[in-house]
Amino acid sequence: MTDRYRDVRHQLIRLLQQGRFTLPKFREMPYDWRPEQVINPADGQPFTRRGAWHFIQERLEAGCTIEGVILDIPPGKAAYAIVLDVGKDNPDLYVKVQLGSGFVIGRSFHYSTRPVR
Repeated sequence: MTDRYRDVRHQLIRLLQQGRFTLPKFREMPYDWRPEQVINPADGQPFTRRGAWHFIQERLEAGCTIEGVILDIPPGKAAYAIVLDVGKDNPDLYVKVQLGSGFVIGRSFHYSTRPVR
């Protein structure tokens, strides 16, 4: 199986390793970033903002599936969605990030609205 987003994955990992991540200004583009409401499966505690970024990096390094999505705002721009299992008692975690100019921009980090498996 090939990793269709291999180059994107490498770029995301590199930027995250360098601490080059941010959230948008809400007036520029919407986002739904709620790590404090998601339980970290490693320790059973809510994620911290920094911990959420590290978790994304770890999962990207481990080869999680990435799907490309086209954003409504800004219109036509690309982003990347990742759906992660965070434990049998929780819904999946939905993560969406966008590549900016030298930064990873966080757009979504919250439990998925899909039913629990």
